[in-house]
Amino acid sequence: MNVSYGAGENLVRAVNSLSFQLKQGETLGIVGESGSGKSTAALSIMGLLPRSAKYSSEKLEFHSQNGINHILNKNTIKALRGREMSMIFQDPSSALNPVQKCGNQVAEPLLVHLKQSKTEAKQNCLKLLEEAGLNNAEEIAKAYPHELSGGQKQRVMIAMAMACKPSLLFADEPTTALDVTVQSTILDLLNRLKSQHQMSMVFISHDIAVVSKMADRVLVMKDGILLEEGKTVDVFTHPKQAYTRGLLACRPPLHERFIRLPTVEEFIQAENAGKQPEIIIEEPNNRAKRHTEIYSKDPILKVCDLNVSYSLRSGFFSFIIRKKQILHDINLELFKGETLGLVGESGSGKTTFGKAILKLIPADSGKVVFLGKDLIELSLTELRSIRKDIQMVFQDPFSSFDPRKTIAEILLEPMRAQKVLKTDKERIFFIGGILQKVKLDGGVLKKYPNEFSGGQRQRIGIARALTLSPQCIVFDESVSSLDVSVQAQVLNLINDLKRDLEFSCIFISHDLAVVRYMSDRLLVMENGRIVESGDSDTVFANPQHPYTQKLIGAIPTTEF
Repeated sequence: MNVSYGAGENLVRAVNSLSFQLKQGETLGIVGESGSGKSTAALSIMGLLPRSAKYSSEKLEFHSQNGINHILNKNTIKALRGREMSMIFQDPSSALNPVQKCGNQVAEPLLVHLKQSKTEAKQNCLKLLEEAGLNNAEEIAKAYPHELSGGQKQRVMIAMAMACKPSLLFADEPTTALDVTVQSTILDLLNRLKSQHQMSMVFISHDIAVVSKMADRVLVMKDGILLEEGKTVDVFTHPKQAYTRGLLACRPPLHERFIRLPTVEEFIQAENAGKQPEIIIEEPNNRAKRHTEIYSKDPILKVCDLNVSYSLRSGFFSFIIRKKQILHDINLELFKGETLGLVGESGSGKTTFGKAILKLIPADSGKVVFLGKDLIELSLTELRSIRKDIQMVFQDPFSSFDPRKTIAEILLEPMRAQKVLKTDKERIFFIGGILQKVKLDGGVLKKYPNEFSGGQRQRIGIARALTLSPQCIVFDESVSSLDVSVQAQVLNLINDLKRDLEFSCIFISHDLAVVRYMSDRLLVMENGRIVESGDSDTVFANPQHPYTQKLIGAIPTTEF
């Protein structure tokens, strides 16, 4: 199989001479960094490549459960897609139709492929939603995608994919950006459905720990090329390629604390030079000494009895409002130079808290005292002047950037608003220094957000926060959608910047391994309340609250 884009000097080989087999009832895992060709390979088999792609294959055979052998081409793929072959896409928010109710979308393959009546399709739709683990199936069927949580939308996608009981299921990053408990239930659901329907599955992910729990065999891809394949236990316990060893090493470990995460590139360079990659484990005494220095000072941020609720209307044109409480009496302190980790499931209130302390959403009551001033009580003018000292890096920098503006305009905007420096010439010179700190060159300034990878966009998001030289930065799920290698680079970058510029961090994430690695202290939030707090290593080693124990127990590992 070969897939390419462009021509001549602009030719990009997305998949290069890929060959593999999948047995009946087997789960094949495909791992690799973003851009390795994982999703492109699946989309090519499903016949879903864009028109700009050039696809070729010597032989592509598919044996369905009814024993028929299909030679796949454009016509046969179209006939089989949705019925015999199905796919769970990476982002259910963009894969689901925002203007159709979820029940209609699940019923569509039943109507189109199985020619069921509307009444029969509706009944089977509810059964499929229940089979996908949604107990309130009737309510979900009547809801639009934006009314559901990430885990619920992913289950709706699974129900759609399983509607016609396919022989082959492609699961493309089905748990990316989901918290560990929802991820665990989705993985258990996929395994149960696979066993129940005697289905084969191709499971695509950049998370090696997840793939190790799901796959019987695994393919490791890089730059469109298959580097390594074999039984999952063999590949992950005795990897032959430096690239595979690098992927395994750059994930933050749960039982050790590295000073700096090794990256895939560092592994490959070290092994090519005949050396072992250097991994330095932080000394507990050094960590304790640093904490003594941090906590001997006064806090720069103090949150007291913070309560936040949302107003919900009973209808689009209705004035009847009811309140839904999101945060309940939150109290915490943040010290200069500290990284405070905040973890919890989706819907626990983490992002709401981050936005509330920046007053991006209003609080019902409480105090947010930053540098001696209560942000809740400040006027708009006073708040604007102090906001340069407390910034936020959002989960998805692409949606937080104006796609019509160049990177130069995006980075200049906050500096102009806060009157940082006098002229744009001075500001551009200053921005050049910031870009160097985030490992980007000045050539990015003339480009637009859509011209960058996820990791590059996240670096630009960090650069935008740094243009105002803040004393505190809130990182809201800032690495959740990045592959493990890019994630390691961004985490190292944040730690380097934090050390050099001496700002404080609030690090919000559902990825407990990442939060433990980044944080000095850890807060665990459940249903808008802080249920446990303490030194991050201590909380991980000896969690006291049942909810914390459940979160830590759900973390996937590569142990066999």
